[in-house]
Formats: sequence, structure tokens, C-alpha cells
Amino acid sequence: PGRGEGGDGEPEADGYGVTFEDVILLYIYLLTNLFFMKKKYLFSLAMAGLLLGACNSDDVVVPTGEGQGPQWDANGNGYVSLAINLPTKPAATKAFNEGSNLDDGTVEEYDVQNATLILFQGVDEATAEVVNAYSLPLKWGAGNPDQITTTAKIVQKINNISPEAGKKLYALVVLNHNGVLEVTSDAGLKVDGAVFSGTLTALNTQIAAVTAIGGWHENGFLMANAPLADKKGGNTTEKPTDVKILTLTEIDPAKIKDSYDAAEANPAANIFVERAVAKVTLTAKEGKLTESSLGETQKAYEILGWDIDNTNTKSYLVRNVGDKAWVAYKSNATSGTPGYRFLGSTLVGVTIPVGESGGASDLYRTYWGKDVNYDADASGLVTQGSDTIGFKMLKVADGETPDYCLENTTDMDRMLEKNCTRVIVKAQFNGGADFYIVNDDRSTMWNEAMVKKEVLRQFMNVSPKGIAWLEDNIKPVESPGEPNKALDTDFDVTFTSTISGVGVQSVSIALKDEVDIKNKYNEGADPSLCNDDVNNRIKIDLYKNGVAYYPVYIKHFGDDETPWNGTESGKPQVGSIYPGGAENYLGRYGVLRNNWYDISVTAIKNIGSSTVEPVTGNTIDKLESYISVKINILAWAKRSQSVVL
Repeated sequence: PGRGEGGDGEPEADGYGVTFEDVILLYIYLLTNLFFMKKKYLFSLAMAGLLLGACNSDDVVVPTGEGQGPQWDANGNGYVSLAINLPTKPAATKAFNEGSNLDDGTVEEYDVQNATLILFQGVDEATAEVVNAYSLPLKWGAGNPDQITTTAKIVQKINNISPEAGKKLYALVVLNHNGVLEVTSDAGLKVDGAVFSGTLTALNTQIAAVTAIGGWHENGFLMANAPLADKKGGNTTEKPTDVKILTLTEIDPAKIKDSYDAAEANPAANIFVERAVAKVTLTAKEGKLTESSLGETQKAYEILGWDIDNTNTKSYLVRNVGDKAWVAYKSNATSGTPGYRFLGSTLVGVTIPVGESGGASDLYRTYWGKDVNYDADASGLVTQGSDTIGFKMLKVADGETPDYCLENTTDMDRMLEKNCTRVIVKAQFNGGADFYIVNDDRSTMWNEAMVKKEVLRQFMNVSPKGIAWLEDNIKPVESPGEPNKALDTDFDVTFTSTISGVGVQSVSIALKDEVDIKNKYNEGADPSLCNDDVNNRIKIDLYKNGVAYYPVYIKHFGDDETPWNGTESGKPQVGSIYPGGAENYLGRYGVLRNNWYDISVTAIKNIGSSTVEPVTGNTIDKLESYISVKINILAWAKRSQSVVL
């Protein structure tokens, strides 16, 4: 700013109303903040509003009573102060899958590339519609690996929003929009290139319809407001009733001020966001099969890695909590105090202390939501069934190397293999050498010579077609002596399969070229006419390079909160696999955004499948099971799972 002398001898302000003394004070303020700034969990951006540009507004200033409503400056703009809180671990004791089961994760998972503020106005959250949107020049960088930035306080200049009687103002913050949102030059909002207006539900629907969403973490992890409950759950004897779940954050219009300083001194809201994806890690080590009659050497296995499978391709921008019928479902635990599994018992972190201006109410995490295909059979899930997994796709089974996916939840009727997300574990046996399993008998590893001998035994001694063929095509000996006899050395056996030679093999039988057909077999004798009958009698499964695959369906509440065959009345049986229904088992399987599913393979019982098993319409739990799993969930709510394969 320039400096001059006014008629009264006082320093003259420039066209922006800033004096030279103002600039000096600003520099002192900035230097003081830089010196005293905390390095780890608080990143103060209190002066960011001075750098934030806002769209010009021609709206007429609406006068309001002092302290009764928003205050707008002469240009029709106001200022609002917000604290944005990334999902982080609160200081808490262990209770209902919280406390020690909450984990900050890695620095990269807190990196913020861009921020969008969307303002809604309406009678309530359900009917409020978008009125303005702003791009916030707000970034958290990954920076020092020992420093995780989780909170930023910002002051944002906003356009005049004419107050309407009986209507409220709400805020939605989206971090790392990954291209699904765009703010226009006139403070409008675009979705997939089209101007958007409407409610949060309509915004969710339009985002879900966008194709090729991808993982929503390519350019920072997409985050948005977390639905929080005003009643706690967990291990409490008090049943949560009249629970309100709040997603949009209400802004007190009286906290919209006509100057930056006034807004900073009167924070309008705390906004808590959550990541829009789920996180998965897996830990597994080499070992030996625990329920196999194979020899000690053949029991040994090595874990080559894992991959996530049967994942969703679409998602809502903000978690959809649905009709909330689940909030009062108790855990189906067999010991301890059965808690209310869908609500947390630990208050979310609060940047502005409760009771002070702009402080948050008592709010708790929620642990369920409806995905895009919640109450319909999932379509378009990405699955690798009946295939193999290349090494480039594998993740290291070290418990630290993560993969991420969009949330995928179901109602009870659709909690089936084909609708649920899983991981595939890739193990190697037999020192990496090929072996065969015949007729699903995993007590013996067959080599190629053994399998061919068994195929010919079936052809020559078991198959009616094979026996008839031999009777019809072996020529009698004309001179005195022993009659002609078919020997297994007369035939060649070849294997073919549809998946690069791996998996179930089709056999083909042919006479060897060197066999004297003229004297021993009829001209034109063709044993391949018996192939179909032989193939129907023997199943040959090739484990190429000794590789076997194991599917592990990811448990959300799992055996901790929804133990199968637990305290329900009636035991699981055919036609009633989940007695007690949703109250006992809703959420047993599924992946929910901002939850970290940590899977531990504690043992492998027997040899798995030679290829990735396709998903089916069957329930995941079976009356007879050959797999045992343990899953843990961490601010990221981390859910850990151990599994015996």
C-alpha cells in the first residue's frame, strides 16, 4: 500500500483500507506465528483468509441486527472461520473396537492436494440445497515422515447468502476431490462437467453415477464430512435411542462476520472428515499345513503375496447412513458386555474446546453405511475369478504394504460371496515345482507321470467306452501264441486347459506313432473317441509352479461383534444360515470407508485352489469350513482379522 497524509494528519489508507502500520503489524504477526507454530499435530493457517480470493458479488447487502445474523461488508462479502479435522486417533481408552484399535496410519494418507467448501441452505440437513462453493487454497503436504498434520483453521471469504426465515446454513468440506468436483468462477459447483444444484442426497446420487471413478486416492485420499452420532454406543448398558446422525455441519449465521479478524475470533464450526476409501493390509509368513497327511517336505509353503478382489467401482461422495435402523443393534458377542456395535463410545477429537465459541457437541463415530448397490445384487464388481494373479499385482504380506478400495456393504439378504469384497492370498508349495491334485484328493501331490498312468488305467480298466474300444480295435493274433494285449505304453496322454496350462486339465488319448497299428490295432483306430468319458471320470488339477490361491472375505464386525454360531437362538442350518438376521449379523462382512482391515494369516490347513475361485451366490460362512480368519479394524478404524487357510 502507498502511504500519504490525510487532511487530519493521520496516515492515509490505500484503496483496500490497509495502512502502512497495518502492514507492519501483519509482518510481526506472521513472524510470531512461524516461531511458535507447533510442528506435529496442529498446522495453523489463521492468516490464510488474507490470501484467499473470493468471487465478486453484486448481491445487495442485507442488513441484520447486531449479533442476530450474518454481517456482510460493503462489497456483499462475509468471512467464516472453520476448523477442518482430518481423521485421526483420539486420546481414548479401549472401548468397543475403539481406543487402541484406532490408528493414524501413514503420512501419505494425510496429504491434502486441494480443498473444496460447499455451502448448503435449507430447513434441515435433508432438504438443504447447494448455494455456493469455494476452492480453498489449503494444502497439507506429507513433509517430514515424523509429522502428521491433522487440523487446519481457516477463515474463508464467502459471497452474500440472503438469509431466509426458518432456514439454516450448512457446510460440506471435500479434500482431494480427485476430479469429481469443480468450482466455477461464480462460486457454483460442477459434477462431471455439469452444473449442479440440489440436496446432499442428489449430490451423492450424481457422483455415484459418474463412470470410471477409480480408487479416489490417486491424487491424495478423497475425504468428506464424516456422519457423526449424537449418542454413544459401544459397551454401554444404555440403549441408544432417538439417535441423530449429522453429516453436514451447521454454521451459525451470527458467526459470519464482515471482517477477517471478527470471524477468526468467532469460529463457526468444527468439521470432521473421513477418507472415502477403505484400507487393507495382510500379514502372512511361511509355514507348514496344519491338517494335511502330506509328507513334511510337501507340507511346507511360502506366501508369495496377496491382492484385493471383488471390489466396488462406484461410490457416494459422502457416506450414506440410510434409515439408521441399525443404530440399536447389539453386538452378538458371547462374552463381556455386549455393546451397540454400530456406534462408537469415544468422542471425536475437538480442536475448539467444547463450550467455547464454535465448540463441537458430543459426537461419536458411526460404523455403518449403505453403498451404491447395498440393497441390490452388486453389478460391475471387479473380480479375478477362474484366473491367476501375476506377480506385478501382488502386495507384500508384511502387514504394512496397503491396498485401498471403495466401500462395499450389503444388507442381510445380499451378504453373499458375489456381493462382498475379499482378498486373495497366493502361496507356493513343492519348492515351486509343478504338481497335480487328482479328484480333489489333497492328501497326495501327483507328478505328471503318475497322472498319465492313472488316466490310462481309467481308460483301459474303468471307462465302459474305453473297454469297449479296446475289445473292438485290438486285432486277434492269426498265428499260434498269446493274443494281442493293449499296454499303457501304446498310448500318449496330453493335457490342455483354458488358463495358460493351469487348473483343471482336459485329457486327450492317442496311439503312439511307433505302435504297429497294422498288426495290433485296426486301421483308423482312434482312442480319442473315449476322451469325453474319461474326462468325466477323473478331475486333474495342475498347480503350475506349485502355486495355490485362497480367498478371504473381509469381515467388518466379524467374530468380535458378530460371532457366527454365537448366542443366537437356534443354530445355523441349511436354509437358516444366519439365525436372528440383521440384529445378530448385519455388518459381519463388508468394507466401509475410513476403516482399516488388517488381516493376519495364522495358519493354512490344506492345499488351496490352483486358480482364483470365482465368487458364487452362496453365503460366505459354510456349515463346513476349511478356512479360519482373524481381522482387526484401526482413525482409520482398524479391523484386524486372523485366518487359517
